[in-house]
Amino acid sequence: MKWPKMISTKDLAYIEDMFNWNDTLRLKLNYFIEECFDDDLCPYLNEALKVTNNNVKNLKKLLESGDKNGK
Repeated sequence: MKWPKMISTKDLAYIEDMFNWNDTLRLKLNYFIEECFDDDLCPYLNEALKVTNNNVKNLKKLLESGDKNGK
């Protein structure tokens, strides 16, 4: 994926919000997985955690690449 060379302050704030939402969800999913005793529910929580971890990784990469583009 190619990132723009420059993004607005508003866009950056939204990307940071998305990162925070996903990171909070990741922490909550980890807790729920540890407490889960329902064999039918646990696979769905694990799948949600995989998706959320991927989102966090991609958003972190986007935020870090913006720093490199600015140098």
